[in-house]
Amino acid sequence: MKTLVAVVATILIIITGSFAYSALTASKPNVAACVYEDGSTQYRCHWDADTQGNGVGKSFTSYNYGATVVYDK
Repeated sequence: MKTLVAVVATILIIITGSFAYSALTASKPNVAACVYEDGSTQYRCHWDADTQGNGVGKSFTSYNYGATVVYDK
């Protein structure tokens, strides 16, 4: 029983930490900030054009390693 409680507690800490990291690193909730502008190295990420790169351009969310891009309105 103690092992189960420890596993559940560890999972909750990991989940809570990942949400906090996402909130700090991306303007979209639960979506990590893109490392590169084309989003090619991450399965799902958000590029905030106002704060990343040269600060010019359109913000977007990239899916499937950059294969699909949805621009912010």
